[in-house]
Amino acid sequence: MVFPLGEGVVDYVLAIQPDVILLDLALPHGSGWDVLAQLKTEPHTRAIPVVIVSVIDEPAQGLAQGAAAYLAKPISREQLQTALRQAIPRQQWPSPAAAGPQTAAPDSGPLLLLADDNEMHVTTVAEYLHAHGYRLAVAGNGAEALERARALRPSLILMDIHMPGMDGLEAIRRLRAETDPALAATRIIALTALAMPGDCEQCLAAGANAYLSKPYRLHALRQAIEGQLQG
Repeated sequence: MVFPLGEGVVDYVLAIQPDVILLDLALPHGSGWDVLAQLKTEPHTRAIPVVIVSVIDEPAQGLAQGAAAYLAKPISREQLQTALRQAIPRQQWPSPAAAGPQTAAPDSGPLLLLADDNEMHVTTVAEYLHAHGYRLAVAGNGAEALERARALRPSLILMDIHMPGMDGLEAIRRLRAETDPALAATRIIALTALAMPGDCEQCLAAGANAYLSKPYRLHALRQAIEGQLQG
């Protein structure tokens, strides 16, 4: 799950009790250093390993304050996997037999298009949806989402609203204006962080069929997808 703010992180962690926390230090509404200190002070969260992933290159300070690992952006998938292996106790690692089917992308099943420029969020959602039988294509902005939707004809589009270049709202409007009736009718779930009053109405007015505010539970995302595909 992704939580985009510094404020409220500890309460969120207390609620979901994750196995590991990936923490950026540059957060809106709160310093990542303060979040780390709060996590390590709270009795019910201090044992959860924290991996710092940040453009701020101060690993000595991070490790001294209790981080299990420190990665300076940009990072590779291999670096992230190594850090997670170091942070998570070995007994919690999935066995190779269990990991294989969960991480392998399915050969069949509904094709979904995820438009999102957050690589970590894309990775998390992709692994979860693959494990539940969905195929997934990815676009990094609204313009790319339009191109991929025209080429791939997905069963459903997960459209992040805040993206560079063409944002999600404009991409939704353009999809609804497509001359191909089937493409124009593609089901769309809008996704947005830092939700403000009126965001839901704005997304629905642009043409989205449903709306989820980040952070959301992956189970809730899957329920929304299933509801749209069955509707």
